[in-house]
Parts: sequence; C-alpha cells; structure tokens
Amino acid sequence: MMLQVPFIKPRLLKQILYTTFAFALIYFSFNNLIPAIRYNVLPHQHPVLLDHTRPQPNPNTTSPTVHLVIASTASDDTSWTSRLPIPNLTILRYTSDDPSSPYHPPKPKAREALMYFTYLHDFYDSLPDITLFIHASETPWHVEGTLLRNTSFALSQLDLQQVLRRQYFNLRVTWRAGCPTWIDTRKTLADFDKAEEPFMEEAWRANFGEDDPVPAIDGELEGYKELWEERERLKEEMSFFHAVWDARRAAAAKGRFGEVNDEIERRLSMAWRRGYA
Repeated sequence: MMLQVPFIKPRLLKQILYTTFAFALIYFSFNNLIPAIRYNVLPHQHPVLLDHTRPQPNPNTTSPTVHLVIASTASDDTSWTSRLPIPNLTILRYTSDDPSSPYHPPKPKAREALMYFTYLHDFYDSLPDITLFIHASETPWHVEGTLLRNTSFALSQLDLQQVLRRQYFNLRVTWRAGCPTWIDTRKTLADFDKAEEPFMEEAWRANFGEDDPVPAIDGELEGYKELWEERERLKEEMSFFHAVWDARRAAAAKGRFGEVNDEIERRLSMAWRRGYA
C-alpha cells in the first residue's frame, strides 16, 4: 500500500491540471476565439463610431445657460473641468468635507445626494437652462467605453438642444452594468444584507405616499447620480431634501437612498408628457 501512494498522487494531480486546462480552453474559446472568428468571417454591419477628434454638439444653435455641479471631496482633482468646450458654462464645485469652501453641504453626509440637493436649495431662484450633476473624477466607472470612460469627452459629445427637448438625461446610458437587482425593500434592521435595504421602503413611501406600492426588488433605477435636469423639473424636488439629511442613515445608504429620486424623475417626465403631448 505504501508503494502505491506516490503513484496515485501525481496521477490525480495530472487529472486536475488537465481538467482545469480543458475548462480554461473552453471558456477562452466561447468568450474570445469563437466571437473573433465570427466577427472576421461572417458578414456584418460595422457600428457607427463616434468621431473622437472633435466635439459633436451643433455650434449653429443658441447656447443655453449651463451649471456643472460637481460632487467632490477636498482631495479630488477637478482641474479637468476648466477645459470643457461647453458655452455659457458655470462650474460649481461642492466639497463635502470642507465647510470653508464656497459651496458645501450643511453636513458631510449622504455623499453626492446631499450636495446635489444643497445646490437646489442654493440656486432655487436662479437656476440655469440646464444643470449637469457629475462626480469629481474625469475617468469614473460610470462612463461607457464608447465614450472613452472619460467624463470630459462624454460632455463634449452632449447635444444641449437635444437635452432641452428630452427634459431629462442620465449620463449613465448603458443597459448593462447598472445598479444590480440586490436591493430588497422588504428587509428590516433585524434582517438585511446591504446597509441601504432597511431604509428603501421608508424612502419610497415618504416620496410617493403610503398607498403607493413599493417594489420588492429595487434594481431598475439606473445607478448613481450623473445626470442632467431641466430647470422647472428641478424645482419639484426640494421636498426630498430633508429626508436625505436624516442623520440616522449611513452615508452609503443615503447615496443609494437618493436613487429613489430617479423614480420621481420618471413619474414627473410621464406627467409632463401627458400635459404637453
């Protein structure tokens, strides 16, 4: 028996190595080799690519007034925003952890959500035609590969006239890799997996009323607030401000809590279309 042990282990090790290699080869073939062969052999229509050499918005149209609202911390580098080719642009950097900065939230809470609503409070009576809400990084994960994963390039491609016509536009435009469907609104403080979950039902009812049905799984709202909003629509949102400021919620939960507001935007947009279509 003792003589057979050294021969059994190498044989088992070889089987494991061969099996692992076979699975790796199959995975590579299905995900890389076969698509590459199909792309080069089968006839297909090439996608229309963006011209990465120049800004796209139509220069012959009247330029609306634009505020760029940046949610940042003191350590963030936002110098890239000075190079944006957007006419009539006013850059407003909100710094969450520096109360001495020109623009800052009343408390260092809620991540970008409270900074955005502080902006609404500060500029309620002097809103521009368009407001852009973005994070501080020039290369965040929110921007699609088609747009070079670069916010400055993405904004240079933005047609402001088209934005005005649509009334609302989310800068996170992909149908994939948005917020996953893991927020269960039925969870309580005694039973939850994610910090945001116990507060989502409360947030929903605070905005839409006790009789409004709360979705069991909140995953269809596009993740994180990088967006544009039209002036009149912004004025509808101030009732949400104090709920975001509630100190009982953790910072991460408040950031996600603000995404309930995407549903507010969708409903306001539907109401607008019903009234003016």
